[in-house]
Amino acid sequence: MSRRKAAPPLDPTLQRDAERFRLLAENVHDLIAEYDGSGRLLYSNSRLLEGLGYTVEQFRTLRPLAYVHPDDHKDFARSLTRTLDTAESSTTRFRARRQDGNWSWLEANACTYHTPEGDQHLVVIARDITERKRAEERLRESMERYQALVEDSPEGIFVVARGEVLYANRTFARIVGHESPEAVIGQRILDFADPSSRERLKQNMERANRGEALAPDEYRVLRPDGEVRDVIGSASVVTYEGERASQAVVRDVTDPKQSERQQERLRMELQEARKLESLGVLAGGIAHDFNNLLAVVLGNSRYVHRQLESEPELARALEDAVDAAESAARLTRQLLAYAGRREPDVRPVDLSEQVNQLSALLESALKKKVFLRFDLAEDLPRVQADVVQLEQ
Repeated sequence: MSRRKAAPPLDPTLQRDAERFRLLAENVHDLIAEYDGSGRLLYSNSRLLEGLGYTVEQFRTLRPLAYVHPDDHKDFARSLTRTLDTAESSTTRFRARRQDGNWSWLEANACTYHTPEGDQHLVVIARDITERKRAEERLRESMERYQALVEDSPEGIFVVARGEVLYANRTFARIVGHESPEAVIGQRILDFADPSSRERLKQNMERANRGEALAPDEYRVLRPDGEVRDVIGSASVVTYEGERASQAVVRDVTDPKQSERQQERLRMELQEARKLESLGVLAGGIAHDFNNLLAVVLGNSRYVHRQLESEPELARALEDAVDAAESAARLTRQLLAYAGRREPDVRPVDLSEQVNQLSALLESALKKKVFLRFDLAEDLPRVQADVVQLEQ
């Protein structure tokens, strides 16, 4: 009976190296797995099993794609295929299904080596980046919220460095008269300022660059179409894309200012209206009393005129007095009409005759360098009108 030949003892140096690498593989924070050319699991360290919650027996039954999220299959398979075909290491991120059904994000580096027998083995070294992905997602969501707040802000926001606009939101573009922020970026900020505000803006920018705290200040913006807008703005020093810059926030206050000016104008007009109303009441009272006095003067003058028909010279003098009194009566009627204390007196009126009667009054109200010329039709049909209102 032949005796089996005993296996040669292991080289002590190789045995120590194997133990050293086993200890390293078992105590690192990385998840390590080794597969043969057919995809069969040859080794998995305890960190991998603990991280995904599998036993050795459970994990050994899983092919690599079995615990990869379906949405990540394509990228994961492409990365492994490239490594197996080219023997170059590759890195990929994917979601790995844990034994409890939840998913963990892993960042894996895959590489290959050949055994002394010529077999190709695949080694995958991964790290759990679930918390990092969550932090990145929170940061992304925060950035999106911040961007939405800035882009949709009712106030204009922009960043300036070296005197040029590096960033602007849509509101600032509209304030300075442009359709989009792209039309603003790269332009000199001083070019948007009205000449009346340019020097003050330049000085405040220099102060902001020195780190001085600036209180909000008022500026005037000159748009390309020539319209001027009033804004209130403040700035602070920031670091933008690695360089020192100024971030400014401006608010368009043109419409509120216009509203204030309009309200002030309305207040002034109301005061004038009240003054005119008071004047009208006063004028009406005076005209009423004066009209009563004129009625007495006219009545007596006409009576005396009839008695003086035998005295032509005295009669003509009295006629002049009557005409003057009638003119004064017309003026009082106009004052009463202005004050709203006179009933309309509608009767047939010759318009040409009315203009001729008013010519002397109109000429006396004009400057000496102004002359009136009348081109009046004769024999006009009479119209029904209030003479006093026409005279006004």
